[in-house]
Amino acid sequence: MSVPPFPSGLQPPHPHQPPGLSYDAYPAEGWEPNPDQPSAQLVPPPRFVPGSAIPPKGGALATLALVLGLASVPLSFIPVVNVLAVILGIGAIVTGVAALLKHTTRGFSVTGIVTGAFGILTSLAVLVVFALSSTVHVLVDEPIQPPEPWIETVVEFSAETSYGPATVTWGDNFYTDVLDFEDSFSGDRTLTPDASVFLLHVAGDPTLSDQTVSCQILVDGAVVSEQSAQTSVTCAYDVPR
Repeated sequence: MSVPPFPSGLQPPHPHQPPGLSYDAYPAEGWEPNPDQPSAQLVPPPRFVPGSAIPPKGGALATLALVLGLASVPLSFIPVVNVLAVILGIGAIVTGVAALLKHTTRGFSVTGIVTGAFGILTSLAVLVVFALSSTVHVLVDEPIQPPEPWIETVVEFSAETSYGPATVTWGDNFYTDVLDFEDSFSGDRTLTPDASVFLLHVAGDPTLSDQTVSCQILVDGAVVSEQSAQTSVTCAYDVPR
């Protein structure tokens, strides 16, 4: 079966030529036809023309970088949820750089890297603002309470002996007074703001073995401490804080 002639001046396409690739109509250098071969096989091997269409490499990575980067942008404005935006942004940058290393088209890759970086930075900024606003909110809702005003405390006290002289000592943990008396003694003291205790001590005459001494402390007219014994006795009042 004869092969129909090909248009003058051109060679027919090579039978194994991949679709989408361009070859010129001239034989490769150094090729000469073999007259012993059938006419259908007198087709020169194709020669590749630079600039012909080649499917780009890394197209899937570039598309993935673009999708991850675009997804990270809206999520970056939502507090707490924007942690996911940080993860997506990192993924977009990694896949975008990998796609660029495979010499793919720069459009999707660069867009994915830029949007991923924007998502990460925005997420971090929103997290910082959210943390600061929460701290300010706590400080506003729970203001520092001023110290309670000091309430003046007046202590009334008295000391007695069954007979004979005695010595009374009274005071708080800052100021103390001593006085000798016979039979009975009474007084009062306004406590200082830092006072924590008021003490009243009565010591009788050691030469009087049968002498009895007693003490009493009153606050707001109520007895808070009262003691009686021979030789010596002590009354104490713990100031409430």
